[in-house]
Amino acid sequence: MEMPPAPLIFVVDDEPLVAEVVETILDLEGYRTRVFLEPEKALDELMHTEASPDLLLTDFRMPNMNGMELIRRSKEKFPELKSILFSGHVDENVMATQSARPDRFMRKPFFPETLLEMIHTLVPPRAA
Repeated sequence: MEMPPAPLIFVVDDEPLVAEVVETILDLEGYRTRVFLEPEKALDELMHTEASPDLLLTDFRMPNMNGMELIRRSKEKFPELKSILFSGHVDENVMATQSARPDRFMRKPFFPETLLEMIHTLVPPRAA
């Protein structure tokens, strides 16, 4: 019997070093990742795919579109899409007036273990 593919996580952060570190953490944990440095490119990929990612992990503060807007627009096509918003500049209060909210919020900087624990509550890794 063929194993289902590992969960796919879209990582969106305009800071290349942060995106690379998160990608490495997730890859080592057995997740598949797609990394985007521009939220518009992540949204374009989402709008032109039939299979949604299992999780959208996005920074809040980015040029042209913030993470809350990316989550809102992504959930228009995939209402069940799980999401985590992270930021070093704002706190959870930024979500109070938003129509679409992330499933979790994480402050930057964060420890890899904390990130993985949060992800596991939303998208458990598949057993090998």
